[in-house]
Amino acid sequence: MLVMLAPSAASAGPAGCNIVTASAKVTNLGTLYRNGDDIPLVVTYRNDGSNTCDVTDAKIVLTPPDRTGGMGQPMTVAEHLSIPAGTPPTALPAVHFTPDFNVGVSAGDVHMLLSGTTHYPDHDVTSDISSGGGGTLKITDPVASMDVTASPANGPAPLATTYTYAVRNRTAQSPTAVAFTDVSVKDEGCSPVTYASGDDGDTTLEGTETWIYTCAATLPTTGVFTDHATVTGTSSADGRPVPAATGSAAVVVLGPDLTVAESHRDAFLQGDTARHYTIVAANSGTAPTTGTVTVTDTLPAGLTGTAISGDGWTCDAAALRCTRGDALAPGASYPALTLTVNVAADAPALLTNAAAVAGGGETRTDNDTATDPTNVDPARGAAVPARGVAAPAPAPSCTLRAARKLTADHRLRATLRCTRLVSATLTGSARIGKRRVKLPRRHLTLLARHRTVVSIRLSRSVVRAKRVVYLSLTLAAADSDGTAARSVKTTTKLAARRG
Repeated sequence: MLVMLAPSAASAGPAGCNIVTASAKVTNLGTLYRNGDDIPLVVTYRNDGSNTCDVTDAKIVLTPPDRTGGMGQPMTVAEHLSIPAGTPPTALPAVHFTPDFNVGVSAGDVHMLLSGTTHYPDHDVTSDISSGGGGTLKITDPVASMDVTASPANGPAPLATTYTYAVRNRTAQSPTAVAFTDVSVKDEGCSPVTYASGDDGDTTLEGTETWIYTCAATLPTTGVFTDHATVTGTSSADGRPVPAATGSAAVVVLGPDLTVAESHRDAFLQGDTARHYTIVAANSGTAPTTGTVTVTDTLPAGLTGTAISGDGWTCDAAALRCTRGDALAPGASYPALTLTVNVAADAPALLTNAAAVAGGGETRTDNDTATDPTNVDPARGAAVPARGVAAPAPAPSCTLRAARKLTADHRLRATLRCTRLVSATLTGSARIGKRRVKLPRRHLTLLARHRTVVSIRLSRSVVRAKRVVYLSLTLAAADSDGTAARSVKTTTKLAARRG
């Protein structure tokens, strides 16, 4: 923060003053920092020496170190500052600085400069007053390393191996020696990790030491396994955590690893016969298979197996199972199996066939199955909607039932009931003799999507004549898919007689 004050008026200085003792300094450089820290540098100034003179229009400039430890860019901390004689140590707002020293650089000087106008009894002098007050900013850059090895690094499953972790303190030991305490090694794939050797007896990891940790593990299945370990600790220089270091080691567990793939090329139709699947068993491991290899297929409902065969395989068509005992080299595949099936006339549109492989001396079994989703189309000649087009929805259906008697206020009531109705608009009319009357909308009450009540109030003359009333209602109804509109019309005869 830059402090700016109004320029001070000229001063003759205290009587008898003959020297200037004004100064500025950084007061918090004794702490050990790290690269990237936000450091609030606190600058104080004073002018309280014997026989000191007043200083006005003072300016304080701080120059922090650059990445090489040399002088960086100057920063003005305050200007137009008045420092009269007798001023005690006074702190300015902190100036923030973040070090970013190059590798190998652990210190750099902070420079201070105080300038201004000194008022002697008989004259004034404008000059640099004090260039001291800086100091050395020191950082610590703790560095740990870890090398991980496995022995043996390869072998047949199950493989017993031992991981070894060599942990070192790579921190530059000048100008300050740095040791690590609370050193801990953790491996995400092996536990427990235990200390073996390397300490000189003081339980601190110094720059001249290499600490050894070990962990034993048994890898039961075929594959390449890479463990990942992390070492942490605390720096003795500043009591802060040491940045974590990591290491890893790969172990190859040798052995066969059977996999299976299943596919089809035929088009499947409902009622088809002699459709085919192809099944291929392979060795994805690092050693030849040993012993019997078995492939089994599991058909879904809607498919019936009729035959299964392949060169060199012994097959049971009823069980859809095939076996063989010859060794299969790593990376190789056995001759393909062909499975023949019939498709049921009512088979669903999507079926999933599944195959599995087992045996061969493998220890890994999580990749021993495969599936083949199969689309089944309707039989040829069957009426089906075009692909992507839904079948037409059933049309709405309505019935109209009338009450047998008038209400006390000469009203006829009829109830309209509909099915498969999503939405509708309703119009209606009544015919009395040869006269047809359109029913006002207020007489047509839509209670729900499937039920409508129609209420008609008849004149006294119609009631007295006991005339017959024909009621006709028409709905402009939407299909159940909400896309098409159609008309549903229904008519009923009402007897206009009092109850």
